[in-house]
Amino acid sequence: MAWRIHDSVVQGVIDNRVRGAVTGQLWLVGRAAPLQLRLRGNACGDLAGCELSFERVQPDTLIATSLAMIQEGVVGEMTASRKARLHSVSTADPGGAAVPVERIRPPRLANVLFLEWYSERNGRVVLESADFNMRVSEHAWSLSAVEEEEQRRANAAALREFMRRLAE
Repeated sequence: MAWRIHDSVVQGVIDNRVRGAVTGQLWLVGRAAPLQLRLRGNACGDLAGCELSFERVQPDTLIATSLAMIQEGVVGEMTASRKARLHSVSTADPGGAAVPVERIRPPRLANVLFLEWYSERNGRVVLESADFNMRVSEHAWSLSAVEEEEQRRANAAALREFMRRLAE
């Protein structure tokens, strides 16, 4: 089971400019102070060595969450370049009636923000959404091919450890 928090996040900043550490802040709906991230590990190659800031495009449908305010733990997968096909209709359909085929737009390919970590207090936490405007800084450093493979293995190990704890 994972905490899926994309419907609670208004904006955020994720910073991996220091090797081996991801810090950040997430502003959640209904909270005065931002949630703090203090994680061990690195983001994927597109965000490793960078600071990512993002804000929700349409914050009107957000839902509050009871996630702990301090998130300490291990980085899972963190990328701003996951691809997804997004479907939409040409206009909003009032009343929830069936949408005529001619009003359905062809799907478009979009970057999806995917942030995953394993919190010591909350377990697996995931933010996955294409509903954010994102800005990524220049790379302060980059992962080598060997380091990227090591990070993928560390992500898999973090997931296995989470599942082991869940089974207990």
